Amino acid sequence: MKKEEEMKRYIFLFELASPHEMISQARKTRDTWGGSVLYSYLTWKGMKKAMEDGMGEIVLPQLSDKDKTKFLHTPNIFTAVISSPQIPGEVERVVLKEWESLASEVKKKELGEFAGDPVLEKIWKRQINSFFRERIYWVCMEIEGELEKEDFLRVSEYEAARKRMRNMIQTVEEEIKCTLCGKREVLRVSGKDIREFWTELREKMGVGNIRKGERLCAVCFVKRMFLKILKDLLKESLSEEFPSVSSIAVSPWVKKEKEKPEFRKITTRIKKFLQGKGVFCTSIYPSFTGIGEWLDGAWYYPDYLTPERVEKEGECELSGSERKKLEKIVRELKDFIKNAGVPSKYLALMKFDGDRMGRWIRGEHVEVNYREYLQRFSEAIFNFSREVREIEKNTCARIVYAGGDDVLLFCPVEDVFKVARWVRECFERNMQTIKGEMDDSPTISCGAVIFHHLYPLYSVLERVEDVLERTAKEELGRNAFAIEIIKGKEHKREGGKWEILEILEKAKECFSEGLSPRIVYHMFEEEEMENVKEAQEKEFLRLLGRHTEKEVFRKNQEKMEGLADIFKYADWKKAATLLSFALTIQKEER
Repeated sequence: MKKEEEMKRYIFLFELASPHEMISQARKTRDTWGGSVLYSYLTWKGMKKAMEDGMGEIVLPQLSDKDKTKFLHTPNIFTAVISSPQIPGEVERVVLKEWESLASEVKKKELGEFAGDPVLEKIWKRQINSFFRERIYWVCMEIEGELEKEDFLRVSEYEAARKRMRNMIQTVEEEIKCTLCGKREVLRVSGKDIREFWTELREKMGVGNIRKGERLCAVCFVKRMFLKILKDLLKESLSEEFPSVSSIAVSPWVKKEKEKPEFRKITTRIKKFLQGKGVFCTSIYPSFTGIGEWLDGAWYYPDYLTPERVEKEGECELSGSERKKLEKIVRELKDFIKNAGVPSKYLALMKFDGDRMGRWIRGEHVEVNYREYLQRFSEAIFNFSREVREIEKNTCARIVYAGGDDVLLFCPVEDVFKVARWVRECFERNMQTIKGEMDDSPTISCGAVIFHHLYPLYSVLERVEDVLERTAKEELGRNAFAIEIIKGKEHKREGGKWEILEILEKAKECFSEGLSPRIVYHMFEEEEMENVKEAQEKEFLRLLGRHTEKEVFRKNQEKMEGLADIFKYADWKKAATLLSFALTIQKEER
């Protein structure tokens, strides 16, 4: 009987739910990065515990021996085959214990003398103890022999049913809410006004950690501050910081100008002045720039480098002589920009997601040995999530997460087409070994939002989800990309199948080589062409000749005339909008 018990095997599916909520509740890119790392780390701890079962194995995601010790970009869900139904409960306890331990270390090191306050302690325990208990879901069921497709289908159905029975932990949160998540009560202590407490805490923690006016709950405070604790705990290289949106926007410009003595001189002058007034003014940059920590990109904009902004950020008051000194620095910055060109104020947030991946994981498209198929599929997904990170070595993009078939990243506007194409090709290359009954392979879709560096980050994070899910997937039928451009109050959104992307890249090159922007404006003016489909290509070629100098057209004729291929995939209005997007992206090149 004992021997029979020992031979039993179980499929175990674990999920740490709602990562998007944690990541999207952000005012700084550091919050987004912190939320991503936190979910990856805790899921990885759960996977490690499951792997301690000598008879068990992680089925999804597939990890090499080398990567079993690394947690960055681990997806928030895993599937394992285990030998005991007790293991899932142990995994849950390990994840919760690790979360509470991290939070405790943050409290001890960052809150100092306030850590033992009874009011703060009560809020802290309530919020920390309940947060992940509401988000952990798992299902475990016995299987006979090797893992089969039906086993995976059943456990997926059970998990979906389990998630419908939400983990509701009743907590009462007071009226004054966290300025980051807007849901939980702010941390406070007895005997002090909330504003007084946060002002005092901000001063003790130093510049750059808590902004003026910010008041956080326990969960958001840990998300903001835990990276330093984790880095010390793991004794390994882990970036505590993430490039600011402004630094990502200006990164191609900084990369181009960084070796010029005049650039280094004006950078040093700005930095010295700001630091002298107590302003936190540095940021790390995307690794492709090769400069590490530098002056935050926002301070390279003359209209940002104002006395009012310095006084607000440094919580100080500038004297008359200091204002004159700043005016002189701004004039020098403007003179440099006149010769060097204007740094871009826009950047992009891009999200990629595999299409109908649940069906591929469950093997609905295949009729081969499921265990072998799942291993190949898992390896393909793992290789994609590892290789896609190479984009940081070839562009100024910076990845927030790349777990499984999901990728979220920031990049300069000029790199949007290049990054979209690169990620898609990386996905397709790794999925070539996965074939369905129609000889098809998994596909991926992309949503991108191009926005001003001062536009609210939490809003961009919500919008990119909508662009991906509603436009690229639902409206365009998946295997597609969609872009939204936000300029002022104007929001423009359009997209198409991936075949159009190559045409738009060529259009961007053509605008750089002399094609006049007026062609786009004339296309919008000729609304009647929308109803004359057979004449659209001919009219477009006429406009090309009209809006390009003869010599330029002669040199680039084949490429320019190739732009007419856009009408294979788009009508007149859609083509005009997509070409206007290519023009916008080209204008941001530095």
